Amino acid sequence: SDMCVEAAKKAMDAAGVKPQDIDMVITGTTTPDLIFPNISTIIQHRLGIPACTAFSLEAACTGFIYALTTADKFIKAGEAKCVLVMGAECITKLLDWNDRNTCVLFGDGAGAVVIKRSEGERGLISSYHRSDGELGDLLYRPAGGVAIPIDSDVLERKDHHVKMSGREVFRAAVRSMAEASGNALERAGLTGDD
Repeated sequence: SDMCVEAAKKAMDAAGVKPQDIDMVITGTTTPDLIFPNISTIIQHRLGIPACTAFSLEAACTGFIYALTTADKFIKAGEAKCVLVMGAECITKLLDWNDRNTCVLFGDGAGAVVIKRSEGERGLISSYHRSDGELGDLLYRPAGGVAIPIDSDVLERKDHHVKMSGREVFRAAVRSMAEASGNALERAGLTGDD
């Protein structure tokens, strides 16, 4: 939440909005401060945003994209007018610093945007999302959720750290990103040349 609050202040300043203008807060993260209360409510309170819809999405690398397109849909449906959207990870707390397959690839950071209803502008033109649970064993954290709580055995096996099959993740990501980009362009009525 510390990183999100700082990113949000900058985004709100750039957008020229005050806390009372925000009517929804969405955060994409897999590393919230706590399981509950929800990280978006923590951020909302710290920024002085009045009571409003506030929730997070847990979609790992794509958390911000899911949060952004969710905000867009709430705005298009007339359910929100001004949404603070953040993506943040503090993934280094989940890394084994002796595992060079993961520790050199991940870092911490946050970003924020404010999106508002506008007249005459199209907003997000298109988006395309797809998840494949079959690939879940390529990049995951074996323990630390309610299915496998952290105990001394988990700590000894280092199952509370991120595990990754790097080459397979790279191959799947390249293939998936090319396909997703093509689908998003097609939905927007555009081509790569555009």
